[in-house]
Amino acid sequence: KPHLTILIDIPLSVSRERIAKEEKDRLEKEDEEFHKRVRDTYLFLAKRAPKRIKVFDGTKNIEDLHLEIRTKVIEFLTKKGVI
Repeated sequence: KPHLTILIDIPLSVSRERIAKEEKDRLEKEDEEFHKRVRDTYLFLAKRAPKRIKVFDGTKNIEDLHLEIRTKVIEFLTKKGVI
């Protein structure tokens, strides 16, 4: 298992909007129920392992999201004595 997992979560509606703007791959062509199950499973895993899996709001602007993730990673690496 990884020591730290970053999960960037977005609602299905936002995901669909973003996907609609680009060419779809095999997974993106799956129906909404598939994507709901995948998202629900990842969020379930995150609830079971909150110390390892950190969930971030993917609807935030990219600069804020980057700062939040960077801060969490630095905090994690500091606790592990890596930095």
